[in-house]
Amino acid sequence: MSVAESGDRLPLTRDSILSEAVEILRTHGIAGFRLKDLAANMGVTIPTLYRYFEDREDIVTSAYVRALQLQADEVEELLADDNPAFASIVDIYDLFAVIFNFTVEGDMREHRLVRLRAMAATAHDEHLRSQVAESFAKMDAAVIKVIERGQREGVIDPTADPSSLSLLLRSIALGLSLRDFDKDPSGNLSQYWLTVARVFNSFRIDQN
Repeated sequence: MSVAESGDRLPLTRDSILSEAVEILRTHGIAGFRLKDLAANMGVTIPTLYRYFEDREDIVTSAYVRALQLQADEVEELLADDNPAFASIVDIYDLFAVIFNFTVEGDMREHRLVRLRAMAATAHDEHLRSQVAESFAKMDAAVIKVIERGQREGVIDPTADPSSLSLLLRSIALGLSLRDFDKDPSGNLSQYWLTVARVFNSFRIDQN
């Protein structure tokens, strides 16, 4: 539901515009993103939007960075110490499944595209680069937290470096973007997941 449709219009700020832009991108993607829709949803004109952003590309780029921040916040919240769901999990691998599925399962192509767009957007914008770096740091900390818990519980190889293993796992998820842009991908995802499982299980103490 747009801001205008909700009847609860937020004050017009850069943040409120970005929040609405993220929703449009989630629904329609880049191809279906139109400034006139964004302006209409905000109850303003397109020239008014340009008081806060340079152009359409600035809005889209900033919205992807914002979407990446939201993803990172969701992962961080999922693994918060005071989250009963995290505290009650007995099998650490169930938790890995939650994190990994959150990243790669279902309609996650858009999530991977968010990461790519956000990273590409930072090439010439130091402020956006710092926001992207902060989001990735949150995701890294979340995965490391799970790895270290697994090591404490004796189910993950204690000699494995948590930071390196986190990078490996997150790279596997992001690596699916290569397949997203392959018009004729070789192999199938079932074999891909078997390969991923072999890598993952190599760090499991009970599998060695």
